[in-house]
Amino acid sequence: MASCKKEEFEQAQRFGTVLINNQSGLNQLQLAYNNELYINPGSSNSVKIPAGKGLFSFIDPSTKNSLLDTSLTIEENSTQELVLFRQNDETPLILLQNTQANEPVPEDGYIKLNLANLAKNALPNPIKIIAYQIDENIGDVVPIDTLDNVQSTFGNYVKVKQTYLYGSLQSEYYLIIVDAATNTPLSSIYITFLASDTQGVSGKVITAFIEEKLNGTDGVQIKAPNGKTYGVQVKTLFSN
Repeated sequence: MASCKKEEFEQAQRFGTVLINNQSGLNQLQLAYNNELYINPGSSNSVKIPAGKGLFSFIDPSTKNSLLDTSLTIEENSTQELVLFRQNDETPLILLQNTQANEPVPEDGYIKLNLANLAKNALPNPIKIIAYQIDENIGDVVPIDTLDNVQSTFGNYVKVKQTYLYGSLQSEYYLIIVDAATNTPLSSIYITFLASDTQGVSGKVITAFIEEKLNGTDGVQIKAPNGKTYGVQVKTLFSN
């Protein structure tokens, strides 16, 4: 009498692709996924991850300690860019999902700016920023727009005016930081900001942050409520 043997097949593992954009300056970091060592983002920025929710950990190989743990959901057959970032040696790692490519480009005469105030010591109080550009008719900078209520985290994109100089849209801005409560400028010196990526390519959609460095000489020097002086500047994280 013939008999049939039931065969069981394991369902194929499904994956998504993660692009690690490591802007932390820590090129020897290792990535662990669900506590299993996966990749060194300093040597490769593309890795296939099993679809589903998992724990991402970025490990310092010299100490074996995790510098950042975060839970993320990876969709099947998806590709997403994760930006590993810290503003300087004194600040913790931040992991951002770059969704900027999906942000609609604004009409001519504007950029879109997602700006985070990460200068928690120099600028602990609510701030706003007045943006200036050169007016070719008078040969000097004039105020063109205001960014109200700049938050301490990356949030929504806001439209900022962009004016022409000798027939071309300007990508260079001059910024004054203002205490939002008192409407008082915190420095009489402009911070220069380029609406471009790290290679100098101008963009229409910008993610940027306000950086501080203790006793720094870049940007403008602001005396914080704690009595210390910080160099404050605005830097682009990514642009397109």
